[in-house]
Amino acid sequence: MKKFTPLVLVLFCVLGLMACNQNVVDNNDNDENRVMYMGLKAEIVGIDEENAVIYVKDCDDGDNYFEEKSAIDCKNLSEDKKLIYVDYDTEELFYIELSDLLVGDTIIVDVYADQLTPGENG
Repeated sequence: MKKFTPLVLVLFCVLGLMACNQNVVDNNDNDENRVMYMGLKAEIVGIDEENAVIYVKDCDDGDNYFEEKSAIDCKNLSEDKKLIYVDYDTEELFYIELSDLLVGDTIIVDVYADQLTPGENG
């Protein structure tokens, strides 16, 4: 019986971990079929604060996600505290607003593919 106790404990732990690993899917958003690009470097080439849209282009690192100019909808990012600035020297994190961004800033973007739309040239 003593030989079975460790086996039962291991089985219990494995089943517990498997139960914790279940994905919770919100049927309203259906995010499971959306493609997310994470850690993309981009340069801001335009800001439309009235419509909460930033226009970005790829940095010169070989990636081609944003092409010459793409629009990113930022309507709820400030309110949801998803716009952040990280000071890598001090490792401090600051929540920022859309108005804190400037044309020419280099940013790191996590964005769903369906949030990217080709921007207007000019």
